[in-house]
Amino acid sequence: MSYIKAAAVVIMLFVLPAVSWWYLQSGLDYQKQIRVDIAPKRSILINETTSDSKSKVETLFKDKITVFASDSILNDKQQDIISRISEKYGNRDFFQFLTLEDAKTKTILPLLSVSSDSIYLVDKDMVIRNTYSWKDADITTLVEQTATLIPLPKRQSISLKRDIEHAEGN
Repeated sequence: MSYIKAAAVVIMLFVLPAVSWWYLQSGLDYQKQIRVDIAPKRSILINETTSDSKSKVETLFKDKITVFASDSILNDKQQDIISRISEKYGNRDFFQFLTLEDAKTKTILPLLSVSSDSIYLVDKDMVIRNTYSWKDADITTLVEQTATLIPLPKRQSISLKRDIEHAEGN
């Protein structure tokens, strides 16, 4: 019986903390690697833009995390991917998914430093964070990196009914 107790103590004092540390460290390493992968690459604007042209681009990209698909024609699989990503993140005010089919992006395409047939992750400061293709592995990476870039929604605070009534003065 004493061997069982000793084994339980060793497990609780050494094994469980070591496994917990390893698990948390692997998550931290994963987050660090994603941050390195989505380090700012270049501005989405071409350097030779006028202030009027720059303001057009800013109205579309400024203060929003944007996933921009620069394909001229999208097939059904690509449309499905767009709809799934939009469902996942689209209900947030600071996220948008833009394609060339949007009329507003067609007018500013010459001002952007993008190539066709690619997907771009653009941050709130109009800086390209990463470029992706339509391959499944790249789409998975896009979703992971977009989730890292988007801030978490604020949680509602929990309060007791008596505290609310006391604050209201009832």
